[in-house]
Amino acid sequence: AFNLIDLGEGSGNTAGVIAATLIGGSVNFVATAEILNFSTNPLFTATVAIDNFAANIYVLLLFFVPTIGFLSRFFKKQRIEAVAENSTEIIQETKSPVTLERIAVSATIAVLVAGAGTVLSPLIEQVIHTKLNLSILLITILAVVVANLFPKSLKKLEETAFTLGLWMMYIFLAVIGAASNLQDMLHVGLPVLGFYLIIMFFHFFFLLFLAKLFKLDVYEVIVSSAANIMGPSVAAPMAASLGQKKMVTPAIFFGILGYVVGTFIGVSIAMYLS
Repeated sequence: AFNLIDLGEGSGNTAGVIAATLIGGSVNFVATAEILNFSTNPLFTATVAIDNFAANIYVLLLFFVPTIGFLSRFFKKQRIEAVAENSTEIIQETKSPVTLERIAVSATIAVLVAGAGTVLSPLIEQVIHTKLNLSILLITILAVVVANLFPKSLKKLEETAFTLGLWMMYIFLAVIGAASNLQDMLHVGLPVLGFYLIIMFFHFFFLLFLAKLFKLDVYEVIVSSAANIMGPSVAAPMAASLGQKKMVTPAIFFGILGYVVGTFIGVSIAMYLS
C-alpha cells in the first residue's frame, strides 16, 4: 500500500498510524498519533473519519461471506451432524428464560467485575511501568475467572447475560458508526481510503489462504478477521450474532492482543518507512 499510494508529506507516519489502528484499535490510533505527532498532519481528520467508515463497511461485508458461493471452496465444510448437535445444545440451553430478576443479577455482577478491573488496572500499570490502558484486558480476565469459579451458579444466568450483553454491544456499535464523518473523508481522504482498502483486501485474501491451508470453517475466518480489523468490541458480538458462542471469548482475547502490540508495531513501521 505504501508503494502504490502517495500519502504526501509524512507518509511513513500516516502508514504507521493506519497500521496501528488496524492491528489494534482506536486506542492505538491515538497513542501512535501522539508518539509520532501525527495530530498536526493535514490528513489527521480524514484518517479518523476513514478509520471508522472503512472498518465498519468491511465488517458489514464479512457478514455476506458465508453467502458467497465461490468462496466456499476455501473453507472447511461443516458436518450436518455437528449442526444438528449444536441445535440440540441450543434447545437444551433455553431452560432458563430471561427474567427481570436475572437481568438485575447479571447487571450487578457485570458492574462489580468492571469496577474491580477499572480500579485494579492503574495499580498494575504502575507495577509493570506501562502507559497502555489495561482495564479492558483485566476486566475480561476477571470475567472469565468468575465464570469458571462459579459455573453452576452462573449457568442459570447465561441466557439472560448473553442477551443483555449483546444488546449493549449493538448500542456501542451504533455509537461508533455515528462518529464517522463522511464529509472529511470525501474532502481530502480518498488516498487514505485507497490505502485502507489495499490493506483490507490483502488481509482477507491472506486469511482465505490460511483457511485452505489449515482447514478452517467460514465462521472462524470472519470472526478472526473482525477481531483483527475492528477489535474485540466488534468481533465478540459478531460471533454471538452468528450463533458461535464458543468463539466469543477467543475473539475478545485476540482482539485485545492487537491492542497490546498495535502501538509498538505502528511506531516501528513509521520509523522504518520514514
